[in-house]
Amino acid sequence: MSKVKCQSIVLYHIYQLQLLSRFQQNIYRIIKMHLDLVINISLPGIQTKQEMIASQLLSALLHQFLMAKAN
Repeated sequence: MSKVKCQSIVLYHIYQLQLLSRFQQNIYRIIKMHLDLVINISLPGIQTKQEMIASQLLSALLHQFLMAKAN
């Protein structure tokens, strides 16, 4: 997965997470900041797996928000 594709995935999730509370947005920013550091210093062969982790974590945050909203 290229860095451009990873960035577009992150931007997509940012768009979806715009309705989150400030607290949840701050948690998201902290997670994203650390994941960006991990991806940027990773070896090229490991990068794809770490980008998938970033996407999965963002999806988990969105899922948590939607479940809380449904309740």
